[in-house]
Amino acid sequence: MLLPPRLRITFVAREELQHPSDTRALDTLKKMRGLDALVRKVIEWGLEGKIRRELLANCVRVGPTQCPSLYKLYSECAEVLGVREPPELFVECNPHPASYTVGVNRAMIVVSTGLVEVMDDDELCFVLGHELGHHICQHTLYLTMARYISQLLALVGKLTLGVGEVVGKGLEAALLSWSRISDFSADRAGLLACQDLDAAIRALVKLSVPARRLWNEINVEELLRQAEELEAEPAREEEPEGRLARLKAMVARVGDRLRGLTIGRRTQPWPVLRIKELVGWARSDIYKAILARGVPLGGQGQAPQA
Repeated sequence: MLLPPRLRITFVAREELQHPSDTRALDTLKKMRGLDALVRKVIEWGLEGKIRRELLANCVRVGPTQCPSLYKLYSECAEVLGVREPPELFVECNPHPASYTVGVNRAMIVVSTGLVEVMDDDELCFVLGHELGHHICQHTLYLTMARYISQLLALVGKLTLGVGEVVGKGLEAALLSWSRISDFSADRAGLLACQDLDAAIRALVKLSVPARRLWNEINVEELLRQAEELEAEPAREEEPEGRLARLKAMVARVGDRLRGLTIGRRTQPWPVLRIKELVGWARSDIYKAILARGVPLGGQGQAPQA
């Protein structure tokens, strides 16, 4: 079936995209003791500059004359979502399909060669839109902190943070938990970017099922039932002593210098729940209302007011 031309939304408000769980978790996170001190240290250390230098050294920066086909797709996604100054886009050499957003005061988006290799254009639009969604929702700083939290806590130490190990461990758990939930919001931007639910689901399947031969055998309805079973399953928390012991062992393994931080793969959490949440939002009045104020991509007219 031939899909209609994608619509340019002109402007998407953060509040329109944010999943309620994302909003609640982020509000709780911002109130946690020790977070402000950790943010200050991240800025003092110039973490963003160090990350960008590493990306410039190890990745290809996409632009009008560098990987122009990918740049065109990215520019279209930014136009659809009304992002006038999109973050820099990099491609890293990594055979695993992955993408992530990183930065402190400004976002940088990274996609892997493995992701570009396995995604078609519509699926890539979903992924690029997803990362732009993190930018729109102002997730970038906290995503970066979640990415490096164990190293950062080791660098700051008890005296600098002014909190004990239990508080530091709680902050780490809160950041990592929120970072997973934040994907629910970003997926909504991904769907708006591609405006094709089937393509969005295909992209999520490819991220969660690495076996190429199984992609055409995935039953979405079964995945939705699996998500319902997962939500009904009671969570079993590990004993605090066990978690703390593991945390100590992990911190002991990381280096004590900031230059030892490296860009790793960004995991894609909870793909089954992400599909369920995205399908529900695609059927919502909010999604339909956002599309209703759009104009055809490349059109000159103004979008009607919602």
